[in-house]
Amino acid sequence: MMGIFDLFKKKQKEDHEDREAIVQQQTSKPASIGSVDGIKVRTENTSERKTEAFSEEYEGDLGHTAIIKSLLDTSKENRDDEWVIRFLSHVATASFVSAAPQVIQGPDKFPYFQIFIPEPSVSFQCYVIEKMIDDFLLENGFGVALEPKGNDVEWVLTYGDLLHYSVHKTFAYPVNHGFVKSGSENEVLDVKEQVLVGSPSESILPTRARHVIKSFLQAQGVADPKVCLINRQEADKGQHLVFNIVPWQFKNEAHYQSILRALGWFLPGYYSFIGMKEELFKDDFLSL
Repeated sequence: MMGIFDLFKKKQKEDHEDREAIVQQQTSKPASIGSVDGIKVRTENTSERKTEAFSEEYEGDLGHTAIIKSLLDTSKENRDDEWVIRFLSHVATASFVSAAPQVIQGPDKFPYFQIFIPEPSVSFQCYVIEKMIDDFLLENGFGVALEPKGNDVEWVLTYGDLLHYSVHKTFAYPVNHGFVKSGSENEVLDVKEQVLVGSPSESILPTRARHVIKSFLQAQGVADPKVCLINRQEADKGQHLVFNIVPWQFKNEAHYQSILRALGWFLPGYYSFIGMKEELFKDDFLSL
């Protein structure tokens, strides 16, 4: 199907200070909504008993743990592309330990399940990122923080990173993914430009991720969050996820842009996404 419309392009540079999420503690308390800087996140709390039940079945690769430990000895300023490749090739299957509280709020205001390198010669309850992703991380909207200490952390995996791994079983981005980002904050398509419109597949936006993003957008006041996928026909324009949000739904343009930037935390880093009014593609939007 073809459509002609104006789009508001997401700001590409992330602004961590405008993001918001409340810390999800591992308790049995009911779901709640928190707010910082005008952005809200609805959280579904999970019990510590649940994560411990999962972890009893985990068995990671201690050899990979040793590799990660060795890599972390490299100072951050000396961690080059080769270091990153080796790190991401082993971190998902290594054995880690958690701490109390298991979920913390990061400096970017998002909730992270914290993990650490286990102490040598000490028995520990094992946590393996590859297993945790599908067991409870994606369902609950968590990222992962490795060795967080105060405002410092060795490595952060966002929800979008974990989502990508769940689908592709690697943290490496695909070469030919189809998404093309623009450097402009607000991009408006030419009225003569033609696009193909459809629904994102499970491999692009799985059901569990849709539910988490739905909760986030509903907390911002979007009653019925929806999404579609467009493919721009002009050369080098690529595809984009489109959400049914526009600036005038929010208190001001800055608030709208901060919500778009926050959405980026839930998606793989190479995804391009935008907001548009629902009426322009009413029949093509899919409810999250």
